[in-house]
Amino acid sequence: MIRSLQFFAHDLRITWRDGSNRIFLLLPPLFILLLHTALPLAIETYPEITPYAPAILAWIVIQGGILFGFVTGFTLLDEKDNGLIAVYKISPIPFYRFLFLKILVPYAATVLYALVAFHFNPVFSLSGLPLVVAGLTFGLLTPVMALLIGALGRNKIEGLTYFKALDLLILIPLLAFFLPEGWEWSFSILPTFWSVSAIEQINLGETNHFFLYMAIGAVFQVGLVVLGMQLFRKRSR
Repeated sequence: MIRSLQFFAHDLRITWRDGSNRIFLLLPPLFILLLHTALPLAIETYPEITPYAPAILAWIVIQGGILFGFVTGFTLLDEKDNGLIAVYKISPIPFYRFLFLKILVPYAATVLYALVAFHFNPVFSLSGLPLVVAGLTFGLLTPVMALLIGALGRNKIEGLTYFKALDLLILIPLLAFFLPEGWEWSFSILPTFWSVSAIEQINLGETNHFFLYMAIGAVFQVGLVVLGMQLFRKRSR
């Protein structure tokens, strides 16, 4: 855990030194502020969007959380460019353990962000086991984003391009909640469909469906984390 914190502190320093990336460290609290100011105002002004409020809430949580993955992914690209990844491969720490340590604290930060956003929000408040499950599941998007950016990108420009593409794939399932009934299942091949659907289900009082959908989303995303680790190792030679 200490080594993971050291990695995270190092990543934050690198990101803060790059002025163009500082905004990504400031956006999560701004999203929380948006959640408590703009969303209630929008619901009051346009009551017809009330049924879609859980999906909007989930979008805000997702967008704030993946920024931690963006920061970590860009530091992985830096370390690839600087040759540090090659050093890590011959260090006493197993390579997959190194990757686990790199993503552990960003994942924990995203979970904390999600817990705060879901518990203290003007739409509906989660608590207890559903809150914990939601935080742990939504947090998985951070290591997915970090590892895929680090694996697919060869430099920061490519990394930013992949971030935008992955962000689009993450957000596409939110369209499912604005389409006629039955069409939403066409988005079920994307992991965020399940976690966002779970938030909608708990809002409707369907606790069993909530846990089922969260479990499917979690398995989906854990698989992507494993794939991201393997892909990063392969493309870092």
